[in-house]
Amino acid sequence: MMKTDTNAGSEIRESLGIDASSGHRSRLKRWIMVGLLVVVVATVGVAWKMSNNSHAVNYKTEEAKRGNLSVTVTATGTLQ
Repeated sequence: MMKTDTNAGSEIRESLGIDASSGHRSRLKRWIMVGLLVVVVATVGVAWKMSNNSHAVNYKTEEAKRGNLSVTVTATGTLQ
């Protein structure tokens, strides 16, 4: 009695210890890993961008004081 190709294929999968749904599971695992990698890269990028404050504006402040103000104006030219 001859076996059909579908029976031969199922025997091969059975002897190798794989089932038809293992391909779907491995693809799902691969997509989950890719998704996790994207999330990790995005998180690291956002954290790096937020911590990179070397270009932040630094203000030098001083307490206001009361006193006399003297201003000297110099100019050249003709008054009209």
